[in-house]
Amino acid sequence: MIVTAASPQSLRPPPSDQDLRSLLLIRHFELALLRLFEQGAVSGTTHTCLGQEYVPVALAPLLLDEDFVFSNHRGHGHFLARHAEPYGLLAEIMGREGALCGGVGGSQHVYHRRFLSTGVQGESLPVATGVALKLAGTIGARAAAFGVRHHRITSTDVEEIRAELAPLSPPCAPSRRRWSPSSSRTGSARTAGGTTRAPRRRSSGRAGPTGTPATPRPTLENPGHFTT
Repeated sequence: MIVTAASPQSLRPPPSDQDLRSLLLIRHFELALLRLFEQGAVSGTTHTCLGQEYVPVALAPLLLDEDFVFSNHRGHGHFLARHAEPYGLLAEIMGREGALCGGVGGSQHVYHRRFLSTGVQGESLPVATGVALKLAGTIGARAAAFGVRHHRITSTDVEEIRAELAPLSPPCAPSRRRWSPSSSRTGSARTAGGTTRAPRRRSSGRAGPTGTPATPRPTLENPGHFTT
């Protein structure tokens, strides 16, 4: 294997002093937390974000003061990049005085200055969506935020509502199947000419009258294909 040195032009510039401070703060915080955990000073469990520091640090300058941040079970770095309060976060994790949430949130469930984290996988997404809808204002603005067309109707008259919605709705193809009392799953079916025919039976998985094996029943191990 041949390894060539990078040319000076391809070298990336070092991070700014502020970014470097945030990166090092998150890295040393997580390492200190792991040492405390190994010593038995941290109750329960903890999840660090070692190696993931770059993402929250890169996003931090792009956020406004009124923006919300929703995080997950590895959210220490997200919090520290947003709020440089390592002592309050550590007190929260260890249940000590000065904790961000009184020590009841612990490592994963932090709610502080528009920062929210949760240990439940996927829970932040619907909560963030709800907050976004609330911030959007009117129902029309909320729909527009998601690229959904909105049409406001104030009438309670059925015909007026139908008349307003008809131009907005795609035409529906009429169904070709018609139900009649004379046709059912267990009874006989009447054809267009008025004659009757035997009902269609489902395959039982047993051999037919001629001895040829029928299609086996689908099972959990072998789902197969269902026919109608």
